Formats: sequence, structure tokens, C-alpha cells
Amino acid sequence: MDATEQRKRWSQLFGKNLSVVFSIYELNADDCADALNKDYTTIEKWINGNRYPNPKNFAKLKHYLKESIEIKTKNKREYFEVIYTHIKKNIESCGLKVSLKDLPKTNRMGTQELIFNAMTLCDVTIKDLDKKIRKKREENKSPEIRAVFFDFSLVLAPDVTSKSIWEGMWEAAGYKTIDCQCYVDKYNKGEMPYDNLCHCTFLHFAAKGFTYDIMREKARIIKLRAGTHEVLRTLKAKNIDVYIMSSAPRDVIREALGESYSCVHAIYANQFIYDKGNKLGDIVSIPNTPEDKKNYIRTAAQRLKIKPINILYIGKPKNAILAHETGTKALCINADKKRKSNTHQCDYYMGSLRDLNEVIPFITR
Repeated sequence: MDATEQRKRWSQLFGKNLSVVFSIYELNADDCADALNKDYTTIEKWINGNRYPNPKNFAKLKHYLKESIEIKTKNKREYFEVIYTHIKKNIESCGLKVSLKDLPKTNRMGTQELIFNAMTLCDVTIKDLDKKIRKKREENKSPEIRAVFFDFSLVLAPDVTSKSIWEGMWEAAGYKTIDCQCYVDKYNKGEMPYDNLCHCTFLHFAAKGFTYDIMREKARIIKLRAGTHEVLRTLKAKNIDVYIMSSAPRDVIREALGESYSCVHAIYANQFIYDKGNKLGDIVSIPNTPEDKKNYIRTAAQRLKIKPINILYIGKPKNAILAHETGTKALCINADKKRKSNTHQCDYYMGSLRDLNEVIPFITR
């Protein structure tokens, strides 16, 4: 029996017990309603077990019964056995397993004390059940999303990957794709740290006089997914912080976003540093291990003073699953149907994404 059903039965028990008291002491709902300044139907609902009085009305009801019983009582034990028997039967009829030790049958206990003990037992139990019900509702309630992380490649820019963006930069610098592949292979085999890979890239780019203009020309041909600008503006208007994570250069992402860059709170990506002549002066690499990425998400939550569950990560399977491990809500976009993934490890899944507006229901649900 769940908490909601238990509360319903305890309300019924309260109503049955109240009905017994009204019947024995010849009280009526009209007089009670006048005394409590309530509508007659409200008192009827209490007696029928369909409603339960709030703390303020519960106190008023006890005061009304106390005065009414004292006026009509000849001695403190009058009707004690009758009411005790009725309460016991009411407990059984409501299907509640209640120990009557909470209603001790002693010669010293008066009838009024018995009635109020029974009322208090119901009240304390119902309040405890209400707490459990509220807690359960909060647990089942979808968390408010306060920040959204996007993968740039394949999500915001569906036609490119981080690899293809870097290859484009190498080609723009005057190299062939094969020239960078040897470094990428070493990195993939674990023979070269990620920051060394970025440094080797910088040395080659600098040797060819790579400039900001070359980067910008390549960035501006990147086509964003339909609805990207609209969604970023919508999230900004709703005060939902937008983060973008990518292995692509940060400047490339900024140039590709255009005016929508102002809607982005932060970008986790490698940074190109330029000198006064707009020539490339360095490449600052980001920490790129899975644990580094998870730490960045955790740190973002701390800085925003929110919990990870208030973040939604929207990305390709590998990154979405990684984000989910931090406690973040994750929407997996598995656009590459040929690649298998453990998408069941994410909260939500989309096999295809034509327009970025399709993710809005996952953010505002």
C-alpha cells in the first residue's frame, strides 16, 4: 500500500471516528460549520473521509468538540466503552494495521482524552504521509534544466567532425591531410599526449604563417544545423546557460556561430592565440581525458550553484554517456546509425535530428 492510499484510509478513519462522536453526543454538521465559520459541505467531507482539515481547522475542530462534549458529559468515563469499541472497528474496516497501544484502555483515561488521542493519532500519521507524498512527487518531478551543454560537431554542426575541422585547418595552412595524420595516429595509440599534438600542430601552422583570416575563412563555410540560432536565442531568453564542448578550435566555433555567439555562456575547446599581426602565436590545449571533461561539467555546476541534474547534455553517444556519469541528464543524438553505442545509459535518445528545435521539449519538460 503506497503513501497515497494509506493517507486516503487514514482520512476515512478520521471521518468514521468523527461521525461516531457526532452521533453519540448528538452534534450536527450545521452547528459545527457555524462554530468553525466553515461551509456545511466542508464538515460533511471531513465526516465522509473525503477531505481532511488543515492544521488551523484541526485545532478549531478540537476546541469545538471539547466545549460540546463537556456540556453534554455527566462524567469523564461516559460512553468510553462504546467509543473505544467503535474506534477499534473503524480501524479494522479501514484495513489499517494500527496498534491500539496508542489508545490505551485504562480506568484513568477519560472519554474526551480517548477521542482526542484518536484524532491526534490520525493527524500525526496523515502529516507524516503528506511529507512522504510530497517527497515522492519531488523525486518524480522532472528537474528544472538551468544549463545545456551541446556537442558542436554533429549536433550544432551536423556535417562536420572535429577531425574534419582540423584537417581543413591543415589544408588551409598549406599541408595535405596525410601530413597531420601521423600525429593523430600517434595520439590515438597513446604514444603522444594531447597537448603535444596541439603543440606540433602549432609549430607546423606557424611555419606556414597561419593567420586569423585563414581560420575565419574556413570557419564561415561551416553550416549550422537548422534552428540553431533560434534555439540559442530561446535559451538565452529563458536564462538557461549554454555551454559548447568540442575538440575543434574555439575561434572556429565562435566564427561559425556568428551573432549567436553572444548567447553562449562558455566554450570548452582549444584556444588559438594570435600576435598583433593576427599571426598564430600559440595553441592552448584543453585537458582532454574523459575525467577532465567530467570535471569541467561538475565545475560548471558548482559555479552556476546548481546540481548536475539541472544540466542537460546533448551530444553524440560517447560524450552523452560520459556526461551522464556525472549525474547530468543526457540526451544522446545517435545520428551515425552504423556506430553501435550503449544509448540505454543516457536519459533520452534521438536516432535523428533534423532541426535543433526538436530538443526543446527535453529542456522544458
